[in-house]
Amino acid sequence: MTEPGRVDAIVILDVAGRLTLEEGAATLREQVRQQLAAGERKILVDLSSCDYIDSAGLGELATTLIRLQNAGGRFALLGAKKRVRDLLRISQLLGVFEIFDDEAQAQAVMK
Repeated sequence: MTEPGRVDAIVILDVAGRLTLEEGAATLREQVRQQLAAGERKILVDLSSCDYIDSAGLGELATTLIRLQNAGGRFALLGAKKRVRDLLRISQLLGVFEIFDDEAQAQAVMK
């Protein structure tokens, strides 16, 4: 994961490589915790460079969604590749997340 970016009031977290128990899930959890503690309530996770997600990664995405909803915030995914979308569909989570292919569209909807 890279350092968080920002567009207006939306924090953008880039996930590169793998989002698994061993790689990325703990980093995502910590970055989300820091953003919530700083008062941020709109987070967009960019998965365009993410090649693989395991059950721990899926769990972290679902936990992040719930944490933001409970805080009155908004959470969405950007650029999920076919393999990631297939995993979300198989796990019956595809309809749970807002998923965007275009960053400008995500920003417009999340404002």
